[in-house]
Amino acid sequence: MPELSLQFLGVPELVLDGVSVHLRRRHSLALLAYLVLTRRAHTREELAALLTDNVPDEPARKLVRNALSDLSNLGFGPFLVVSRQSVAFNVAAQHTLDVQRLTTLGTQVDTASPATLRWIAERCDQELLAGLVVRDAPFFETWLVREREHLRQEQVWLAQQVLERQLRDGRLHEGIALARKMLVIEPWHEQFHRVLMRLLARDGQLTAALAQYERCCTELANELGVEPQPETTALYDRLRSGPSAPRTNLPAGRSGDELIGRDDARASIVQTLSGGDCQLLTIVGLGGSGKTALALAVAEQLAQPAAFVDDHPFADGVILVNLADVPPPEADSVPGDDAARRLVTAIGLALGMVFYGKVDRLEQVLAFIRTKRLLLVLDGAEQLVQGSGAVETIVRTAPGVRVLATSRTPLGIADEWLYELGGLPAPDGSADLEQSPAGRLFLREARRSGARPTVHDYPAIARICQLTGGLPLALRLVAGWLHALSFAEVVAELETGGLLLAEPAPGLERPYLSLRALMESAC
Repeated sequence: MPELSLQFLGVPELVLDGVSVHLRRRHSLALLAYLVLTRRAHTREELAALLTDNVPDEPARKLVRNALSDLSNLGFGPFLVVSRQSVAFNVAAQHTLDVQRLTTLGTQVDTASPATLRWIAERCDQELLAGLVVRDAPFFETWLVREREHLRQEQVWLAQQVLERQLRDGRLHEGIALARKMLVIEPWHEQFHRVLMRLLARDGQLTAALAQYERCCTELANELGVEPQPETTALYDRLRSGPSAPRTNLPAGRSGDELIGRDDARASIVQTLSGGDCQLLTIVGLGGSGKTALALAVAEQLAQPAAFVDDHPFADGVILVNLADVPPPEADSVPGDDAARRLVTAIGLALGMVFYGKVDRLEQVLAFIRTKRLLLVLDGAEQLVQGSGAVETIVRTAPGVRVLATSRTPLGIADEWLYELGGLPAPDGSADLEQSPAGRLFLREARRSGARPTVHDYPAIARICQLTGGLPLALRLVAGWLHALSFAEVVAELETGGLLLAEPAPGLERPYLSLRALMESAC
C-alpha cells in the first residue's frame, strides 16, 4: 500500500512514497484538499457546484471527472473512494496530514519534546493551502476562507501555549522568534506583545522589552484605535521598576575565586539546568574534588535577579539542602524508607515547612512544591542515596522543580543527568605551573598559609599537584603544612606516606582532618 504525505500548511506539497507529486490543475488540488479536510463522502453534484459557479451542469460534472482522472493517473487512486454517485477520501489508507498533526498536538504542548515544539512553532504562521486560488469557484473560496480562519484561531492558541512553555523552559531565542513571527500576522494581539516583552526581559534585553510596549501602543492605536489593556501597562511598569531576585538560603560572602579551573564546568551545568530537558543533574566526584563549591557557584548564578521575579526560572527559590549533617539511616531500620524519610525531612526544613500530624512527609512536601518553580541543591547526597526514590517522585510530580545534587556516586534515578568531576588538571612541570588550575590553586593556598614560594620551588609544587591528583581539598590540606615543612619535605612526605598523611592539617575543620582521611573517603 503506498504512503501519502499531505502538507497543506503553507504552499501545498504532496509526497507519494517519498516522491514529490505536482498537480498541474488547480481544480485537482482543490478537490483533493476538500475531500481530505472534510473527511466525508460528497455527491458528484456537490463537488461540481464546489468547483464551478455553483451550477452543477454537464461542464461542471466533466470538470470533476477530469480532476478525478488526473488524481488517479498520478497515483492517488488508492486514496480515493469513488462510486457513480459519490467521492470520498480513503481515511483508512496510509497517510499523514500536517494540519491534523498540528491540531492533535495542541493538547500535548506541556509534555512535548523540544523538537516537537519547534515543529509546531514553524507552522503556527503558515496559511492553509497558501497560494491556492480557484477562479470562478465562489463556494470553494468561501469554504477555504472559513477553514483558514478556523485554523488561524487554532494556530494563535497553539502559539500562545508554545510561547509559555518556551518561557518556562528558558528557550528564550526560540520564543522571541515565534512571538515576532506571530505579531507580523496579528500586530494587534496584546498577548503576543506581552510574552515578547517577558522573553526579551528574561534574555537581558530590557531596553528592547520596554520598546516593545511602545510598539504595542502604536499598533493598537493604528489597528483598533484603543489603548493597551491594564495587564500590559502593569507589565511595562514592573519592567521599569528594575530586576528582582528569588529567595535563597545560599551562604553569603563566598569568594569569587574559589572556582579556579571550574568555569567551563559551571557554564555547562548552568546551561543544562536552564534548558527544558534536564530536571535532575548530579555532580559526581571523589571526596574533596570540589563538588560543593561548584554546585554553590552554579546555584548563585542561577539565583541572579531577573527582570522581575515572576519570570525567573526559579521564581519560588534557589534552596540549599545540606545533607552532610543529616545522620545516616539507623542500622536496624529499613534502609530505603529511613533514608527517604531523612532526605524528605531535610528538604522540607530547608524550604521552611512545618510538618504536621501523621500525614506522610513526602506527601506534604509534594503538596507544597507541586506548582512551584524551584532549584533544590542537595549537597552530600551519597549517604542518603538509598532514599533517592523520593527525589525521583519529586521531579516527576513537580515539573517546575529542578534538582542539582552532589554525590560520590550517582543517585540511580531514571532520567538523571551526570556531571563527573575529577581533580584539577595538574602541571606537567614547573614551566606550566602558573597556567594549570591545580598549580594556581595551590599557589594561592600556599600564600594564604604564609609561605612565599619562588620559582625554585616550582618543580616541587608541580610534583605536589601530581601526587594529590589535583583534588582541591587535598591541595588545601597540604598547604596547611607549609608553616612547618618546606615544599620539598612535603613532596617527600607524600611520596613515602609518612606522618603528613595521618596528622590533622592545622586550621581545617571536619569532615576531613587529614589527607589520609580524605584519601580513604575517596576510595
